[in-house]
Amino acid sequence: GGENKKNIDEDLVLVLKGADNMIPDSNNYRILKDFNQGECQLYVKKELAIAKKELGRKDVYLKGSNKQYLSCYWDQQIYGNQPGASLWETFSLIRYANGECALKSHDGYYLCADWESTINLFGNRAGRGAWETFTYQDLGNGYCAFRAANGNYLSLDPVSAKVYANAPVIGEREKFLIEEKQ
Repeated sequence: GGENKKNIDEDLVLVLKGADNMIPDSNNYRILKDFNQGECQLYVKKELAIAKKELGRKDVYLKGSNKQYLSCYWDQQIYGNQPGASLWETFSLIRYANGECALKSHDGYYLCADWESTINLFGNRAGRGAWETFTYQDLGNGYCAFRAANGNYLSLDPVSAKVYANAPVIGEREKFLIEEKQ
């Protein structure tokens, strides 16, 4: 029951007969199962059909352009305002093929630059999907940049110290220094 609405970030979409306007984009989804000769169809995101092979994982600290460490707060938002690194500033950097990566907070949740959250960066997702996957760009000398699914780079706001996925190009605020946790 409930209202029909289409969320373009769903991994699975169930479409009932007569709801043709709810059929997902065939470029991003494929039919997983057809029930009762077309009475109902289950679609799956194509990227889920191909498992991403993990190339490596390491615990790191990330330092922003303000020389402060990124931290996952109690509210699960990511801030760059800590002068030292400890448990709450620890992230697992998980590398995949094609320059993709994911980041997990100290408590095991994936970082997400969700479009619905005004592009704030949160550490609150139990699973990894498109919004929890980033493109990793090595900038040399230990610095890197992360591009979110919306096409923008993670950026440290100098006033609030929050991290957003809202920068179209890499500048100083989009550069993060990676320090391996010892």
